[in-house]
Amino acid sequence: MSDWSDYAMARLQQKREDQRKKDEKLLEQQRIKKAFGLGLWREVRQMAIQNCRAFNTKVNKEMLVFDPTEDIELSIRSNVDGEVRRLHASFDDAISRMSWECATKSGQWDVAATDEGGVRFEWGSTATTPASIAEQMLDALLFG
Repeated sequence: MSDWSDYAMARLQQKREDQRKKDEKLLEQQRIKKAFGLGLWREVRQMAIQNCRAFNTKVNKEMLVFDPTEDIELSIRSNVDGEVRRLHASFDDAISRMSWECATKSGQWDVAATDEGGVRFEWGSTATTPASIAEQMLDALLFG
């Protein structure tokens, strides 16, 4: 008998152990996304609301109006010089994804777990912050 059988057995065990660790890491990432994803969405939502309120205060007019929505949605109407636009954003907790659209512009961001145990929004390999997403949405609402 050759040493190959020992080598093959060790390699097979290592492959199984690597897969087990990979599965555990994936489960932990899913747990983290579920635990903190909605909070990350709420940051985006709150920043958009705060920015709208600050803008309305600066222009001394209610140009950006919130429509009542559930916690997982955001709906804002703008009326700038008679041109009305609507921004709609939402969070899908089942797939940990936020998306928004306004006229011809839109965006989607997935919640991703970081190696440090936190979460952030990503699309592909591009990461972004809640503040940046809020700014993108409001820019689309005001400037098209």
